[in-house]
Amino acid sequence: MEYTTLGKTGLKVSVAGLGCGGFSRLGLATGKSEDEAALLVRQAVDMGINIIDTAPGYDTEAAVGKALRAIPRHSVIVATKTFVRRNGEMYSPARMVESLESSLRLLGTDYVDVFELHGVLPSEYGYALETLGPALLEQKAKGKIRHIGITEQPVEDFTHEMLLRATSDDIWEVFMVGFHMMHQSARKALFPLTREKRIGTLLMFAVRSIFAKPERVVAAMREAAAKGQVEKWLGDSAAPLDFLLHKDGARDITEAAYRFARHEPGVDVVLFLEDDAVVARRDGGEGVDVLASYPDGLARATGALRNPNAGDVLVSAADGFEFADLGGRNHVGGGSHGSLSAGDSEVPMLAIGLDAVPRSIVEVAPAVLAHFGVTPPAYQRSLARAV
Repeated sequence: MEYTTLGKTGLKVSVAGLGCGGFSRLGLATGKSEDEAALLVRQAVDMGINIIDTAPGYDTEAAVGKALRAIPRHSVIVATKTFVRRNGEMYSPARMVESLESSLRLLGTDYVDVFELHGVLPSEYGYALETLGPALLEQKAKGKIRHIGITEQPVEDFTHEMLLRATSDDIWEVFMVGFHMMHQSARKALFPLTREKRIGTLLMFAVRSIFAKPERVVAAMREAAAKGQVEKWLGDSAAPLDFLLHKDGARDITEAAYRFARHEPGVDVVLFLEDDAVVARRDGGEGVDVLASYPDGLARATGALRNPNAGDVLVSAADGFEFADLGGRNHVGGGSHGSLSAGDSEVPMLAIGLDAVPRSIVEVAPAVLAHFGVTPPAYQRSLARAV
């Protein structure tokens, strides 16, 4: 993971941030449980991500709070938000403070690192600054907010009108900006100003549904080519973005979109939205047949061994293969406790090289004993079955 400084906040943040909203909402929108959503947050942190962006409107603050119980609070940057308008009614300063207090309670913390006004339209900006701004500063003085931010509504405000106005007011330390391969207006209109004024940027919408629908990409490129905005050959192509996919480039359009956003000057953090997939992928570079069904398995083991909170590697079931353990936080003292299944335990682990790979935590000890042909003493057999 690479890290950068989030503008004038001075916060050291991972360039990949975990976005807890979007269509998946940490998987909650697709039927995942709160425990599974919390597990995803912990996986992200174990992979090196240290900034988590949530909001009351996402209904993911409780899941993030559950994950934070097992994560040292100082090691992560937590950002959440409050509405300016809800159901046609403007938030009063008192209601905004109530929203903050609710977020702190759900997150299980006494402060948030970044507190943002959510989806502010140009017509709402004056109210946000003049009416809510003083209350934000008051909560910052009390230590409940470390840094103050504001997010745009890129669907309606696609020219960044609100954020352009906000660059003139020193209260804002962080902006959330909509930017992706097919919507690049912030490059010239906004990022030069945020860089000059050292305003931290969180990037949303790096990957949009348009990239999953080739016909929409073709239509958009054809229209852009007709206006002279892109080269003619892109408008004529049936697969205009496929030139990004090659051995030394991206593996798919989603990765290409994230890479594009990651390396844009003026972008500090790109928010990744995932459901039940591992947040970051790493190429292990070693072929292990059993990993075919678990393409992130080797990366999990490598990440576990590199993680500063990792316990010891306790068992080598075959030469070169280990049970990697992330003990300490949730399993004091360590101990091998996982399998390849992401939902199997508090922290998913790698268990390969056995005659029969454990499918769940209760199968770990019996599988190890059977592999080595060990019969436990009678008084230990019930314990081995229970582990």
